Amino acid sequence: MKIIPSYPLAALQFLLLVLLLGFPLPSSASEMRLDEQSLRCINCHENSIQGGLVCHKGGCDHLIGEDYAEQAARNRTLTPPSSLNPALKLINGRVGCLTCHIPFDKKSHLDIAAKRFEIYKATGTDPMLAVDNNGSGLCMACHRK
Repeated sequence: MKIIPSYPLAALQFLLLVLLLGFPLPSSASEMRLDEQSLRCINCHENSIQGGLVCHKGGCDHLIGEDYAEQAARNRTLTPPSSLNPALKLINGRVGCLTCHIPFDKKSHLDIAAKRFEIYKATGTDPMLAVDNNGSGLCMACHRK
């Protein structure tokens, strides 16, 4: 079982904001209304979702399964859906694993995962991401602050 690192201050502030704005944090994949591809990802990366939040190295601080247009209407710092980079996929309008990551294919996924660090070292880009995250490019594609 993967142990999630302690929450940094920014993640705690994010959770407080979510709770203050009244966004419920779902506790299961069915409550999150995840798309089929995201459910497939969670089959292997089950510890990457905690209470409706995606967990990466920095902590658990990103909603998943939420309707992006609804979130953008509430939060003006989000890029309007019509202006999003087409590489960022919203499945049925919702944020899922494919929003930030390349589609899953068993053979290529294993090959890329095995060579991920080498590819990153050679190119400066993470081959598992839908868009380049240098300079927080992936984050800034949606979060305009």
